[in-house]
Amino acid sequence: MLKGVVLFHSVVFCTFSLMAQNKTTLGIRVGLSSSTIDGSFVEYIGNSVPGNVPPHRPVDKQGFEFAALGYYSLGKALELNYGLGLIQKGGSLTNTDLGFTIDPTLNYLYIPVGLNFKPVQLERLSVHLSANVTTNVQLLAERPYSITPYFNYSEIAKNHNVIFGYSVGGFFRYKLNEKLALQGDVHFIGDFNPFFTASEQNENFEMKTRGQVFSIGLVSTFSSDSFNESKKLSVLFRAGYVMSALHGSYVEYIRNSSFGDPYTLQDKHGFEVAALAYLQLAKPVYLVSGLGFIQKGGAIDNTSAVYPVDVTLNYLSIPLGLAVNPVNTGKASLFFTTALTNNIELSSEQEFLKGTNPDGLLPEKSNTFILGYSVGGAFRYKLNETVSLQVDVSALSDFTPFYERELEGKQYEMKTKGNSFSIGALYHFK
Repeated sequence: MLKGVVLFHSVVFCTFSLMAQNKTTLGIRVGLSSSTIDGSFVEYIGNSVPGNVPPHRPVDKQGFEFAALGYYSLGKALELNYGLGLIQKGGSLTNTDLGFTIDPTLNYLYIPVGLNFKPVQLERLSVHLSANVTTNVQLLAERPYSITPYFNYSEIAKNHNVIFGYSVGGFFRYKLNEKLALQGDVHFIGDFNPFFTASEQNENFEMKTRGQVFSIGLVSTFSSDSFNESKKLSVLFRAGYVMSALHGSYVEYIRNSSFGDPYTLQDKHGFEVAALAYLQLAKPVYLVSGLGFIQKGGAIDNTSAVYPVDVTLNYLSIPLGLAVNPVNTGKASLFFTTALTNNIELSSEQEFLKGTNPDGLLPEKSNTFILGYSVGGAFRYKLNETVSLQVDVSALSDFTPFYERELEGKQYEMKTKGNSFSIGALYHFK
């Protein structure tokens, strides 16, 4: 995980160094991924059914993707495409009657490099074909490979953390004004090497992923002059409200164990304070990092069943991300923001009750370092040459679970997700 964070630091700076050399289009996009698993292991398990039961086929896994991308012009119709992103992939092959489960969820830091060809160019609209080679570095994964009661492949599987793949597709770009365009992408993605290998009875098995990504974003065109200006530094002091909730396989376990009794997922109402530095890398682009405190958690309130849960988590938070400023009217400006967040637990209150046993469902593993992400936007209003007012709204989610436990032969986990709303003062340094 730490290697992925270090790689994120390095690639951000390398990417912007390359972009500084010539006319460039910078884009930020958010989308949905739909992927599945395939390979010899999927075929082996899918066909391992008794009698006349038909083979079982995997079900798609729905995930997400967001990325910051650069498009370096090689001519009127050709671009070099490169950047940095996060993507969630996987798939599921499950039959509880026969007792097997394959359900990987894979979260990657990915680095695409490729070419875009522009066959259609109208006054405002252009259509592009795109082909990329991707390097995927695994940040976090959930890998249940249990073939109960036959075998648990989690014990012998070899999991590969660096995956080389491809992305082939296209996108349209619609020009909103001289600086800004709307872009929609559709890509087909796949792996060259497997994320899973295993052997049994002198046979070798493997699994890969393949799927599609549908995304939308904004791109901003500017020249290398944007990078030649002196770098400007601003510091934001903000405070705000955080509303979060619990999710994950353990929450589903409670749902399925309540036997029809009502239960309620309760939001946790917390707060955050932070000091963030904005380093201007170009006219529309800022590198953002800093230090903060955030309170998250959630509760499951079910008085008639026997699984109440109440969690409060207090973290030291260290974000590293980008802010893109597509709209600037002089006094007011809008930003799109995205960041990886490194959360270090300072303290927590965690109640896990089962009936009259207060320790019935305590976690077997409590993770105190949580890697997550945020994506959102900000509004900034300039009060004078030194101070601006800034309002931020962000969606928050975790890659790493804070709770892990095995129950009835299966692994369960809980994470947090939510939203933050904050206001602060931004000080500009010349």
